[in-house]
Amino acid sequence: LFYTSMSRDEVQPDRGMLMFVSRISAAEAAISSRRALIEILHGMAQAPKELRRKFLSREILVLACKYMEMPDFFDVQIRAFESLYFCTLGACAPELWAELEVLPRMVKAAGFVKNLAEEQHV
Repeated sequence: LFYTSMSRDEVQPDRGMLMFVSRISAAEAAISSRRALIEILHGMAQAPKELRRKFLSREILVLACKYMEMPDFFDVQIRAFESLYFCTLGACAPELWAELEVLPRMVKAAGFVKNLAEEQHV
């Protein structure tokens, strides 16, 4: 809730805290902890550009991609997608994105949800 109640200019992303919370979330394997974690990441991803550059790392992108690829939990998936988008706006690291295949994974995740929605309307 701390990160969701702040304006973008007030956000101070903390990679260490996020990774600590992600380990707790992984241990619990509860969707509520995943939702809380992705909200924290989403808030941190909206920090001012210069802070996003310092915050962005391989670990953060791996975490966001993992959550983006959770089609059973659309709210978590869409927040992860948005987080990746915000990170791109201020801290794009093309070599890291290419190594992790972030864009193809974003397209694949969006396509999966689109196909699922189309199947439900048929």
